Amino acid sequence: MHNKGAVVGIFGFAGKRVAVTGSYSGMGRAAVEHLLADGAEVHALDLRENELAVTSFQPLDLRDPAAIDQAATKLARSLDGPLDVLLNCAGLPHSSFTAPDIMQVNFFGLRRLTEAMLPAMTSGGAIASIASKAGINWPEQLDAIQELLALGDDDAAGEWFAARPELAEHAYGFSKACVIVYTMARAAHLAPRGIRMNAISPGATDTPMMEHFRKKRTDEQLRKSTGGIGRMSRPEEQALPLLFLAADAASYVSGVNLVIDGGALGGFVTGELAPPEVPQYAGVRGGAGIGA
Repeated sequence: MHNKGAVVGIFGFAGKRVAVTGSYSGMGRAAVEHLLADGAEVHALDLRENELAVTSFQPLDLRDPAAIDQAATKLARSLDGPLDVLLNCAGLPHSSFTAPDIMQVNFFGLRRLTEAMLPAMTSGGAIASIASKAGINWPEQLDAIQELLALGDDDAAGEWFAARPELAEHAYGFSKACVIVYTMARAAHLAPRGIRMNAISPGATDTPMMEHFRKKRTDEQLRKSTGGIGRMSRPEEQALPLLFLAADAASYVSGVNLVIDGGALGGFVTGELAPPEVPQYAGVRGGAGIGA
């Protein structure tokens, strides 16, 4: 197991039951490694299985709603007690997949699995999802996203999205903006049950997914996206904050979207750094992406 930089014991996951989607590689794998080092009971879900010594593994394609329902039912029945933590780490990048598939995996599938696992969670439970800095313009899209969120049926939601080609053109960023708004909205409803829900929005990160992003970003755009720090983050530099948000150490933190980009967004908003010329940063100087 890759233990470079592992932080053992500080998050208190020992003995906790944790489900992780997107466990094969990247940030999801890094999260699993730290959870195992911390003594957690890890249940992994992904298209592919890696060599990590998790308690259980289920193959799962988030593009398939029926498979999501079956995986959630099987996992809930297999647990010896409530599910303590759900980490939504699976996702599809832009440029290599269709807009409907990107929306299905990044948002519709994430939402369906989360809602299906909620009955297995009790007070003290936590959900943490990986969104993206590509969704920082969610305030400008809030009305549209809330209209979509009101459609609880996946088929109706898919039809809503298909009827808006302007959103499909930027499906990755929009899907991640939906994750951010869903996290904030759902957290408000889950609070009375004692269940917290948060998200992180990573900046450029050195994972296998980056090769797909390079198809739509120049080297200069990627360099500028890292701000003054001048390098991409490592997967564990995203996984550790994700785990913090799901840990008891963050017991009063909910409804938060934590941007993790080495300070780049702060520089863009204040005008201290020039953002890359890509659509999601068009209004950043005016505070887009900060929210209220």
